[in-house]
Amino acid sequence: MAASVESRVLILGYGSFGRALHVAISHRSDLSISVYSRSPKQYASPPTRVFDLPAAIPAHEFDVVIVALPGHAMRSVLGSAFAGVRPSVAFLSCVKGMEPDTGSLPSDVVFQATGSDHLAVMSGASFADEMLGGRPVFLTLACANLLLGRELIARLSSPQLRLELTDDVRGLEIAGVGKNIIALGAGLADGLGLGDNFRAAFIARGVVELRRVADRLGGQADTIVAAGALADFFLSCSSPRSRNYSHGVSIGRGEQQPKALAEGRHSVSSFVTMLHEQQVESSYFQTIERALGEPPLIEASLPDR
Repeated sequence: MAASVESRVLILGYGSFGRALHVAISHRSDLSISVYSRSPKQYASPPTRVFDLPAAIPAHEFDVVIVALPGHAMRSVLGSAFAGVRPSVAFLSCVKGMEPDTGSLPSDVVFQATGSDHLAVMSGASFADEMLGGRPVFLTLACANLLLGRELIARLSSPQLRLELTDDVRGLEIAGVGKNIIALGAGLADGLGLGDNFRAAFIARGVVELRRVADRLGGQADTIVAAGALADFFLSCSSPRSRNYSHGVSIGRGEQQPKALAEGRHSVSSFVTMLHEQQVESSYFQTIERALGEPPLIEASLPDR
C-alpha cells in the first residue's frame, strides 16, 4: 500500500452495509472516501467521488478497496475495474457468502478477478442500522500478511469501528458463510414451532460442526469461536432483525419469501457441494439444505455428523 498521509479508500457497493461502513470510517480526517454505486443513494456523509460504472473507476488511484458488493456481482465489477491493478492496492472483502455460479469464496473471487493477493476479509456482528446510528461495532479482520493486516487496521479503525486481527482468511470466510446457513436453519426451526430448547441446541451443534469442517477446509477451528465470529452467531441466529433468521422463520410458517432476502439461501447448496468436493461429510448442513425443499422439512432432532 502506498505510504501517504491521506489514505484513498473506495467503497465498492453502497447497500446498507456499504453505507454503514462509510459512517464508521467517515470521521477520520486522514481518509479520502469514494464510492461505487449502481444507483443514486442518500450518502451518509459526502464522498470525495461517486462512480456508477466500474469502467469509470480510476483503479490505480486507491490505497484500499472495500468490497461490499453482493456475492454474485463481485467478479464482474472487480474484473472490469481492477484487473491488473498495481500490487500496492489492498482489497478488503466484507462479503459473507459464496459466488452462486462457481461456489468460490470471496477471497478467491478477488484473486481470480484482479490477480492480486494483497487482500483481507472482514467479518463479525454488524447490523447495519446500528452502525448507521453511530453505535460501536467490533469486527475481525483476517489477512495472511499480518503486516498488511495491521496497516489496514491502523488506516480504518475509529472510535466506532474496532478491529481485531487474525491470519486465518479461510476460517473467517467459512464462519461468515456458515453462520448465515445456521441462522436460516434456526429460523426455520422456530417457524416450525420446535421450541427454544431445540433452537439453542441446533445453534450450538452448528458451531461445533462448523469448527470441524473449517479445519478440514483449510481454516482454523478456533477462528469459528473467536470473539468476532462467535458474536456474529449470537446476533444472526436468534434476532428477528437478521435477514437469514427471519427468512427461515417465514419458510417454516409457510410464508415463502424471495431468495434474494437471505444470503444463506444462496449459499447453502454451494457450501454443501464444496464439502462434498473436499470429501467432508456433514449431515448437519445437508439436513438444512434438504429442509429448504418444497415444502420445508426438518427433523425434530439434532442431525448426526
